[in-house]
Amino acid sequence: MGRLSTLAKAIEAELKTSCPVTPVEISRRPLPVVELEALKGLHLVIIPRSRNREMASREDDDFTIEIDVAVHKHLERGDQVELDALTDQVEEIAAFLSDRPLADDAAARWMDDQIEPVWAPDHLAEHNVFSSVIRLTYLVSGTRGTAE
Repeated sequence: MGRLSTLAKAIEAELKTSCPVTPVEISRRPLPVVELEALKGLHLVIIPRSRNREMASREDDDFTIEIDVAVHKHLERGDQVELDALTDQVEEIAAFLSDRPLADDAAARWMDDQIEPVWAPDHLAEHNVFSSVIRLTYLVSGTRGTAE
């Protein structure tokens, strides 16, 4: 399995094992699309975003890998209180994953995260859906030819 898939699968497993926000549905998909009817609860979709390989030494490579965690929920009221609560949950998920060793990918080291958008105004306006993205960046070092 390649580095992107390995890391995405490890993040999925970490969240399924001990996500701080419950109840939640967690999956890996090529697109962050979830049917509107299914968005009654909180959904996290793990999506590999990018991989950058740099030579670290004659024998070693460093891989910088970005994984997006899309967060979706159909709003019940759509008021500021509900948006604030969901934003707090997004921050809680990002904090949970920050600087956390992944049980299924010990070689991956968390580097940083970004939350953008905090919520997507067009999803709110058109579908009454809260959508946010946590972008996680990890560094994986390895002997050339073994870290891919």
